[in-house]
Amino acid sequence: PHAAANRNGGLYAKGLVRVNGGNFDNSGDNDGQIAGGQVELNLSGALNNRFGIIESDSTLAVTAASLDNQTGQLRALGGGGAKNFQIGNLFDNRNGTLESANSDLILNAGSFLNGGGSLLHTGNGTFDISTANLTNAGGSIVTRGGLTLSADSWTNSNVIQAGRLTVNVNNFSQTASGQLLASTSLVGNGGNWNNDGLIASDGSLSLNLGGTYGGNGRLSSLGTLGLSAAQVNLSAASTISGGGETSVTMGGQLNNAGRLTSATNLTINAGSINNQGTLGSGQALTVTTGSLVNDRGLIFSGNNMSLRVSSLNNSYANIYSLGNLTIDRNGQGALADSIVNSSASIQSDGSMSLAASTIQNVRALLKTSNGG
Repeated sequence: PHAAANRNGGLYAKGLVRVNGGNFDNSGDNDGQIAGGQVELNLSGALNNRFGIIESDSTLAVTAASLDNQTGQLRALGGGGAKNFQIGNLFDNRNGTLESANSDLILNAGSFLNGGGSLLHTGNGTFDISTANLTNAGGSIVTRGGLTLSADSWTNSNVIQAGRLTVNVNNFSQTASGQLLASTSLVGNGGNWNNDGLIASDGSLSLNLGGTYGGNGRLSSLGTLGLSAAQVNLSAASTISGGGETSVTMGGQLNNAGRLTSATNLTINAGSINNQGTLGSGQALTVTTGSLVNDRGLIFSGNNMSLRVSSLNNSYANIYSLGNLTIDRNGQGALADSIVNSSASIQSDGSMSLAASTIQNVRALLKTSNGG
């Protein structure tokens, strides 16, 4: 038929429900309902599911020129296969519900609106959606599967949650309300990233940037964390925290007024470091840099600390190791150019070794103590 209507009605089958036609109206103040073991809708026109329910015990496939699911419900309960939407123009899920337990979720549409709506994909396969449609959608979008977003530039103010999240964006900006969340792994690649929100993984997190990472936000993982950039600027409000092995590498400068920490081992490689905040590790801390300035900051380690520097200026600041502490050029005892400890403290609970051409310990407020 060119047009079919199921307003306030019901189409039910234990097996396949297939509808071929032009326009299909499944809306209704009292819910139009389509339910089947498998549901396929092949329409050349519009599907209207306002206040309607379309539910499949296995897979759900919808092809239409447009789909209006405002305050409607689209559900695929099966664990295998794919939930497939091929919508030529607008897929409107505002205040609607789209749920899929299928392994894969494919959402191809001319445009996608999800303000006030919910998209939940509990499958472990892939969630296939264009970056433009996802980034402009709004609402709640959660997948337990894999999601890849690619763009030259993107500003995110929404919460995007995936099992495996890959973000390939050259110039990325995230507002305070924006969140990129992964349950297994989060991989980011790009140029300059400014994060005022939250980038977090319950597993591993890897961020590789050719430019600068900065902002007032949080970057955190429960597992391993790796950050590589040309420069890193952390404001007083910003944090980088790794739950597992944490490595931060930059060819240029690390400016830290916030907190850069690891619950286990922390390794930092930088051209130069200006620390006015906290650099700390629950276990070993290894810092390799040219110039290390610790100005009213704290550098601490729960186990051994190795500061491999050409120069160290520790001013009104604290360096504290619960294990052994070595400060030299290369971790092998080669002489650094200079160590200046000015009205500050350098302390270790284990042994301490300082190797430099010049060592200055000035002002009465400056204390050097060795508990070992």
